[in-house]
Amino acid sequence: MLTNLSVLFSLSQASFLIGPSLVSAFSVQIPAQRTSFSLQAKKPSLVSDPYGPSPDLQVNNIEEIDAEDVPELREFMRASELPTPIPHQPWRKGELAGCEAPIAAEWRREAEDIIYKAAELVGGEVLDVTWFLTAVLITIDPDVLPENYMFDSASTVINVKEPRDPVFFDPTDPNPEPIWDDEDDVLYQRQTPEEIAEAKDRLARMYVPKDKDDDSDEEHIPDSDPRKDDRTLYMNEETRSEVAMKVTDEAQLREAENEQPIDIDSIRINTAAISIIADAILKALKEEEDRLQILTRHEVVLSSPGPPDVIETQRQFDAYRGTRVLVETKDPFDSNRTLLGKIVDRNSMDLILNQKGRMVTVPLNFVKCVRLPPSKVAA
Repeated sequence: MLTNLSVLFSLSQASFLIGPSLVSAFSVQIPAQRTSFSLQAKKPSLVSDPYGPSPDLQVNNIEEIDAEDVPELREFMRASELPTPIPHQPWRKGELAGCEAPIAAEWRREAEDIIYKAAELVGGEVLDVTWFLTAVLITIDPDVLPENYMFDSASTVINVKEPRDPVFFDPTDPNPEPIWDDEDDVLYQRQTPEEIAEAKDRLARMYVPKDKDDDSDEEHIPDSDPRKDDRTLYMNEETRSEVAMKVTDEAQLREAENEQPIDIDSIRINTAAISIIADAILKALKEEEDRLQILTRHEVVLSSPGPPDVIETQRQFDAYRGTRVLVETKDPFDSNRTLLGKIVDRNSMDLILNQKGRMVTVPLNFVKCVRLPPSKVAA
């Protein structure tokens, strides 16, 4: 009787060991199994284009032109080569002659001291000095003027000008073509109460059970009034210009309600006394012109204080920093609007506002007026 029978298998052969010792050994060769593969092509797609196969792409040879031959491109290329004085404002091109310096620049502080002292020496009083890119606005007290203006003669001529909106024009193009604007485009639309009720009624009729005359296999279609369906969904529309001018209209209405009789003596401008102050300021600045170059880079403008709800001097902008104000804009594109935000900073070129955490930079040449809200003026 055979004992201790064990079988060992390998990949290609089989060996049998009988008993504790090797009695006989033999091997059987098992051929390896092979798997056959076949490649079959996919059936062509049955999808066809009713308009025919796609046409071959035709490459057109575009004729190259020289930018110097086109006046508009020539001006654009020359403008792109101008220096960028402010790194974080690449859209500003040209030479600023150092006028982009901060308001607290040393040469500006020194010029302010000269202006204050020159006006004080002749009997006038300067309330504030406000710097712009190409102008310096000197606000004087109309109640504190030189007393001896009848006997002193000044060479400075005073041209009295009433405040007006900014004017944008090109000296080389006195009659420009009108610029397209979106004032007549609908800014937003809203539903009337009747339209809201009508929409709810349509929604309710959409899920009503079938009518008695409907077939069992027919989908129920609610009755509809074609006259109602033809009406526009939104009836009340407001354009951008209407929204932008709403605050301005309210301000003008308040001014009309608070009109007071005009006192001719109070609005008469003493040009002789103002001429003495202007002459003293100009002479004092000319003595330091080689070093400060104030008159070379700026136009000197004397002004009286504005209305109580208007912010226009640097001291006022600093005092109302962080206060919510209304900024009326005026630009050559007629995209005028009224911005509501908190004052962050005001420099010689820009007014920076905070609108719900978003910083908005408004160039001063686009600012028509900065007003306080009625609640702030009343307080």
